[in-house]
Amino acid sequence: GAAAVQAFAQFEGLKNGLAAIAGSAEGAEEQLTRLRKIALQPSVNLEQAVKASVQLQTVGFEAQEAENAISQFAKAATLSNAGAEGLAAVVKQITQINSKGKILQEDIGIILENVPSVGIALKDAFGTTSVEAIRASGISAREFTDQLVKAIESSETFQRAQGGLSTQIENFGIGLKESGIALGEAIAKSINLGATLEKLSGFINKVVEGFKALTPEQQKAIVQIGLLVLAIGPVV
Repeated sequence: GAAAVQAFAQFEGLKNGLAAIAGSAEGAEEQLTRLRKIALQPSVNLEQAVKASVQLQTVGFEAQEAENAISQFAKAATLSNAGAEGLAAVVKQITQINSKGKILQEDIGIILENVPSVGIALKDAFGTTSVEAIRASGISAREFTDQLVKAIESSETFQRAQGGLSTQIENFGIGLKESGIALGEAIAKSINLGATLEKLSGFINKVVEGFKALTPEQQKAIVQIGLLVLAIGPVV
């Protein structure tokens, strides 16, 4: 139960970030509905999809453009058997490319190291995997990303990617985490956890302030009595 609540709390933070990007809670819910469908495919989970969408939207992608990019790069990660970690690495570098507005060998190198199949998409989109040649064409960072995503989307090789047993095992773990988030949300709402923790925090602060206000002799006596009480059980 504690692990489930913690998982929900982490996801809720991501959800709040999505709402800030979307401009409203309603807009965030609409995006979440679409991201949940994306999270059903291999190499991506809902938490990761939300995080990736926020990252891409902060560098100028529209919500649905970000979602399509996530979906296509997940297929590339599946084809390379790179899993969710591979997808996360690709999204991070794509975000950096668009943030800097430059196509750098370092970023492409990290992408290919984590998801080698992206090299196929580079070849299909630009006829080369040479970063110097791609950059020499005068293409912008955003155009580079759009063409790369389009190359994956139009390739039967990527679209047929299903993954093997390792992907199924990873998806099983993802499913468990998603269930944990749902359970954590139900627990938190059923006991009004936020308000309960706020009251408990206030109570603890009052206890601490009360203890600090006592004389050193009183504080020492309380500690000694507490130790005695702890010892009584084992002694009996």
